[in-house]
Amino acid sequence: MPEFFSSKLDPTEQSWRQQLELFVESHKPELAALAWGLAQHSEAEPGVLGVDFQPTPHLVFCSVAAIAELNRKVDNQIQEILGIIDANQPEEEVLILGLGTGKGFEFKLIQFKPEPTPPQCYEQSLVNGEAHLQQIEQQLNQYLSQWS
Repeated sequence: MPEFFSSKLDPTEQSWRQQLELFVESHKPELAALAWGLAQHSEAEPGVLGVDFQPTPHLVFCSVAAIAELNRKVDNQIQEILGIIDANQPEEEVLILGLGTGKGFEFKLIQFKPEPTPPQCYEQSLVNGEAHLQQIEQQLNQYLSQWS
């Protein structure tokens, strides 16, 4: 059975979490705009913005259905994430699910309430859609390369 909440993380397993936290902290408006745009385009299939660190860091859409299926496979060990997603108010707050680099399944859920709101961030964004996604992925990889 995989360890999900182990406090005995080696430095490389811990560093991706710290790097993600710092990236999110310094890119809140851009991520809020992207998350709002994603929510508007995926209303039929709710989910959250994800950052997958394998094989290289990239942004993904994590559907609630896929997270629920994963939860079943790991004996309901990530049930809390589903509850947080269910209670999420995308017009006010942003959820980002980081998918880690360690052994097994490792994650970090980041939730923040940006100022201005996600819809306002989206309206103020100069770039939207696929170009916005690519721009943030590029910024993410540039940011993470500083840690290498």
